[in-house]
Amino acid sequence: MLMQEEQSDFEEFLDDEFGSGMILYDDRTPIGYITGRHICEENSARALKENEFIREHQDEIFYISSLAILKEHRSIKTLEFLLHETNTLLKSIGYNYFVAYVRKRHGLSRLLAHRTSCEILHTTENWEETGEPFDYCLVNLNSLPSLPLAADYFFHYLRMIRRKLKRI
Repeated sequence: MLMQEEQSDFEEFLDDEFGSGMILYDDRTPIGYITGRHICEENSARALKENEFIREHQDEIFYISSLAILKEHRSIKTLEFLLHETNTLLKSIGYNYFVAYVRKRHGLSRLLAHRTSCEILHTTENWEETGEPFDYCLVNLNSLPSLPLAADYFFHYLRMIRRKLKRI
């Protein structure tokens, strides 16, 4: 509940000239979104003060402020698709990196680190007073993998069947 976006936050986002984002649809139903804006003191003061790389590349860094996917649609494939599309969007408007606070619970920051080779810059133990630790991650957009091909899914399916057959 504490991390849900308020209507006023979306209105502010829509008025922000440096804001960018997208909505993910399943047919005509919105199932997720990602929003953010250019990195600045307001959203990344600590990183700008403590990290020389971020200070030097500030013009190339986008801050992802919110990412949400409806519970019934959450999967690694959905997350990868949303990150892939975000990568394409951010590169098209001149960004090379993004930063984000990523929830540690359920291994989400570890998953992002594994999938994107991101750098965890620091951990905030009680992020936004939610009572949860979040990692502040820096992702190089060139390190994001492309989406898996149909052949990859086929081979994954075959490996899964093989593992099941071994259990029988």
